[in-house]
Amino acid sequence: MFASSRPGPLPALLIACALVAAGCASPSSPGASATRPDASAQQPPAATSTDVVPEPTAPPTDSLVAATRTLVQDSLGTISTRRGDALRRFYEHRAFRPAWYDDGRWHDAADSLTAVLRRADRHGLVPADYGAAALAQSLSDTTAAALAPSALARLDVRLTAAAIDYATDLFNGRIAPEAVDPDWYLRDDTTDVGTMLTDALARDSVPGALRRMAPRHPGYQRLQDALGTYRTLADAGGWPTVPAGDVLHPGDTSARVPVLRERLAMTNDLPAPDALERDSAYDAALARAVHHFQQRHGLTTDSLLGPSTRAALNVPATERARQIALNMERWRWLPDDLGRRHVLVNIPAFRLKAYRDGDLALRMDVVAGAAYQSRETPIFADTMEYVIFRPFWNIPPGIANGEILPKARGNRDYLVDNNYQIVSHYGPGAEVYDPYATSLDRVASGELRLREKAGPTNALGLVKFMFPNEYAVYLHDTPADHLFSKVERDFSHGCVRVERPEDLAVFVLSEKDDWTRDRIRRAMHQGSWQQVDLDAPIPVYLAYWTAFVDPDGTVNFRQDVYDHDGALDRALRQSAPDQNT
Repeated sequence: MFASSRPGPLPALLIACALVAAGCASPSSPGASATRPDASAQQPPAATSTDVVPEPTAPPTDSLVAATRTLVQDSLGTISTRRGDALRRFYEHRAFRPAWYDDGRWHDAADSLTAVLRRADRHGLVPADYGAAALAQSLSDTTAAALAPSALARLDVRLTAAAIDYATDLFNGRIAPEAVDPDWYLRDDTTDVGTMLTDALARDSVPGALRRMAPRHPGYQRLQDALGTYRTLADAGGWPTVPAGDVLHPGDTSARVPVLRERLAMTNDLPAPDALERDSAYDAALARAVHHFQQRHGLTTDSLLGPSTRAALNVPATERARQIALNMERWRWLPDDLGRRHVLVNIPAFRLKAYRDGDLALRMDVVAGAAYQSRETPIFADTMEYVIFRPFWNIPPGIANGEILPKARGNRDYLVDNNYQIVSHYGPGAEVYDPYATSLDRVASGELRLREKAGPTNALGLVKFMFPNEYAVYLHDTPADHLFSKVERDFSHGCVRVERPEDLAVFVLSEKDDWTRDRIRRAMHQGSWQQVDLDAPIPVYLAYWTAFVDPDGTVNFRQDVYDHDGALDRALRQSAPDQNT
């Protein structure tokens, strides 16, 4: 039972008849004359009790419960198991009594639900997936008490299924991440949507309960604000297209400059006063605006209007809004609690951030897996358990057989010259074999292994951060520091190379006694292989956001280096909404 409900419409004739019959109005009363201006006109005969049409009564409870039970049980074959189970449990808990209807009326909560569903696009969701408009129209057009039990049960179940679908999509995402790519699996949070809905109905707080199902991460909330901004731009017609032409430098003059000013002003890259200029000079203010645009799009920040910058400028506002919505979906795949201390790597941004107690403690550039030959860094989450100083590089069999053994067979000094060893197994105590041809054959067969000796030239550098996983991927140092000067840094075999390994080690070991920066530095540059176990594991998230918003409100976009945006967009467009009834 709800505190307030929405009564069904009562025919005007029924009201008039009832008033006359009760003696509350007469033909000469103000009410009567307002209805009939000609007071002298012939009046109809006095109403009798048989003339009053009774108000429609609620369907018999037993019939309605039976219709709801049948409908719910029949629906389980037409919707997903996850949502079908939630729907069944919800109605079983209430003994199959309707949820949105009572005493001949729809509850106000039904209108509140449809209002929320019609605004689902604010979260990057699709209102049509939940039948938002059709449900609102059905509630507007029908008097609940006049419906047959089967029709009433059907509409009640449609409302419940829409609420469960929306809450589940908002909490877990519209599709399961592993449906896009088997490597995608980050979230392990669960929630009982049926219990949430039961409590919300009891408290008459459906909108608030549904709102709380959305991710609470600031990154999600900032993207939601950006989505509204970019959809407003798109609905207004978007921005102008910057024409092709020669590269423009600061100080140049071009007829394309006014269009460039207008384009940059629309996304606040160019401040309003400078946007009012109408001359064709590529002045300092415009160069700063181009530099800002390049920076937030992950481009080379040279302040020049070249092909790559012009291409990014000309991506339509509709596509940018869609890109934001796709990345909001990825936030729904993450757990609400990322951990008191955690490390988050955004692969398309080639950026690592470390957090402590909700505050950003560290950030640095990274090098990620190459976007070819199956070298992509997988997207997953795990927990860092230990750190290894002066590590060996245990060379994966695929790299050993495909890249190193052919060179070693052609040059018997190749292994020694490049600090490679043939060993019995991966580990610091492994037996080392001479690089004879027979040993190479045993490596090729998988009987022996290859590794690179520890030291400053080791491919893993002087420290690696271990979170054991099926992909054999981890964070590590690198001697190839020059790669960090690149804008797009997808060069590794899949692991993530970090720009400032010493700083990351200080963060990771900061809560372990006696592991000062000086001790960390000595461990990296002196001595031999050393493993340091963490007292408490640290969650590590290798994630993928091509759209994100800085705390100051700057909206950033990045290239879809692995085509994950494309795959997700195709999956979302191809997935039909559940047929709930």
